[in-house]
Amino acid sequence: MVGPPVDVDYALPPAIEKMQGSWMSTLQSGAVVTSVIAGVEAQLLVFYSDNGSFGLDDNAPSSKIQIVIQILTYVALVCSVSATITSLFLIDEFGEIPTRAARYRNPSTQACKMAGTDWSLLEAFRLRRGSKFVVYHWLSSILAAALCTVLSTAVYVVSQKPLAAQVIITVVTVVSVLPFLYFVVPGED
Repeated sequence: MVGPPVDVDYALPPAIEKMQGSWMSTLQSGAVVTSVIAGVEAQLLVFYSDNGSFGLDDNAPSSKIQIVIQILTYVALVCSVSATITSLFLIDEFGEIPTRAARYRNPSTQACKMAGTDWSLLEAFRLRRGSKFVVYHWLSSILAAALCTVLSTAVYVVSQKPLAAQVIITVVTVVSVLPFLYFVVPGED
């Protein structure tokens, strides 16, 4: 079945093209970062599963701290893989905007000025409405992966390393998680 014809001469307005391009760049960077985090987490799982890393005999049961660290690492691994895959879905979704806009021309998008949020403008140019939920999923997966990576490292250092390392890593961890507040504390555009 053939869909509506595509206006092959159609081009997105510059502001919409810029928004779409910015999202594409962000999503591509996100895919790279989260795939690297997934690789790091896989390596850390091997390290954290070794009883020797916690000063235990090979046959000894895992300590509670070791189990907590492994759980944080598994969460980071699953969330980073999920974020990588979600990035790829979203890259495809945002990449389809020009074709969908050319196929399903909306008369209201022909005006020189339009009111609305960046998101509503992208939707007017045929970004699917469910994409917002997928973006929130992607962002929360990245945040969870990064936070669990930092926390698992901090818990390991605090439980296994000398006092000086514990103090330094605690301070660095607190400073490292401060940017997460950007997503928690509501702000204005």
